[in-house]
Amino acid sequence: MNYFLGAIARQVQAAIENDRANKEALENETMKRELAVAASIQKEFFPKNYQPLMVMIFLELIFLPKK
Repeated sequence: MNYFLGAIARQVQAAIENDRANKEALENETMKRELAVAASIQKEFFPKNYQPLMVMIFLELIFLPKK
């Protein structure tokens, strides 16, 4: 009888662990999709043919410290 209950307990434990792993995998896939969408949105912030040097100079001019 104890062997039977132990076998059932192991199966329940395996099912719970599988459920947790499936939920974690689903969360990871959701996060990957959201990051891909965010990256594509951020790429749209800059023009297609922007000059990185010009952007850096512009940002440096904006954030020059006061003396």
